[in-house]
Amino acid sequence: MGIPKVSVIIPVYNAQNYLSECIDSVLRQTMQDFEVICIDDGSSDDSYSILKKYAETEERVVLFSQTNQGVSTARNVGIDKARSEYIYFLDSDDYIEPNMLEIAYKEMESKSLDILYFETFAFGEEGIPQNIVDDKNKYYAVKFDYNAVYGGKELLCKMRVNYDYSCSVWKQMIRKSFLFESQVRFYQGIIHEDELYTLQTMLLARRVEFIHRVLHHRRLRANSIMTRSIGFDSVFGYFVCLKEAYRFLLQNECTENELSSLLSLLRSFSVNARNQYGRLSEQEQKKRNMLSENDKFLFNLAIADSLDLIKQRDKVTGEKQNLVRDRDAIAKKLIEKENSFVMIEQAKADVARKLAETEQKTVKAEQEKADVVKKLAETEQKAVKAEQAKADVARKLAEAEQKAEKVEQEKADIAKKLTETEQKAVKA
Repeated sequence: MGIPKVSVIIPVYNAQNYLSECIDSVLRQTMQDFEVICIDDGSSDDSYSILKKYAETEERVVLFSQTNQGVSTARNVGIDKARSEYIYFLDSDDYIEPNMLEIAYKEMESKSLDILYFETFAFGEEGIPQNIVDDKNKYYAVKFDYNAVYGGKELLCKMRVNYDYSCSVWKQMIRKSFLFESQVRFYQGIIHEDELYTLQTMLLARRVEFIHRVLHHRRLRANSIMTRSIGFDSVFGYFVCLKEAYRFLLQNECTENELSSLLSLLRSFSVNARNQYGRLSEQEQKKRNMLSENDKFLFNLAIADSLDLIKQRDKVTGEKQNLVRDRDAIAKKLIEKENSFVMIEQAKADVARKLAETEQKTVKAEQEKADVVKKLAETEQKAVKAEQAKADVARKLAEAEQKAEKVEQEKADIAKKLTETEQKAVKA
């Protein structure tokens, strides 16, 4: 087999129930030019036997074994053994999308990337409450778009500002030559090793990109580091990340804005260490006495007064709860008064509206009354004129009758005179 395009590095510790699903998801990739480097980290179950069968039947699966030294050491072994130009770290209880390697490889090749970041989706095995799965997916979800190739520090700061940053190494593919050039490796012997590794690689990377593609699936299981109860090892992991990251920052130049964003990330390490330490049992807290004197001094600074702070916080929380209750009671009374006031104002508004409607009706009625009076006056004027005209007609009729009587009289007089004339004529 020639030099593969991608090396998939899988640290394995007691993962017999998940190994086949994990490795098969790699072997079924659409791009087949890869190698799978499995490092058994001293498993006490059948993990090694399962890995051995894969290595014997599939030439792309390479198996290494070591005594239990932790995931960081296993990943570092994988880096040193990798033959490909691109490296991808996959946990033994997770799986990837069938086209994950092809998509990531083509994106890195076409844009000459040092690191490519993508999305994941969490799922819980039986016994994991759904709210925990939902919370994890909210944490992993990237809300903003970053549609460009950035410098590592620039993308880190942008994602920190937008609360999109997470350090998970199974959400990224990295160029091997960049890893060797930067000399970054996983810090051995701690948990939260991803925090330090991702911070260091992003600070040094010249060309990075994020794509909105879910290419990985994260299993949440009851006995994993992600879900088990917190012990001193978790606090110590954050302490180491804080100490080493601060040392790393001093060795690399940053702008003022970049430094501000990065220091906020370091403060989150300190806050996590302080809060977790305050929740530990007394027996767990005493484990800090095993540190060197120098580390013990720095550790004390990192978690200073954590117990007092937590007690004060609990006291303040209690006082706050009392204030919240008082506030809620006052708010309830204010709401009741406001509701009464609103009802009164509503009633006043209704009365005012009805009064306005009544006034409008009154004005309309008065207008109608005025119109009737006007029409009545006009009718009376017409009646007066009609009576006057009637009187004029009667007067003219009387005058006409008088004239007719006079004419009749004149006719009678003429007839009389005519008769007399005729009589005189006869006599004559």
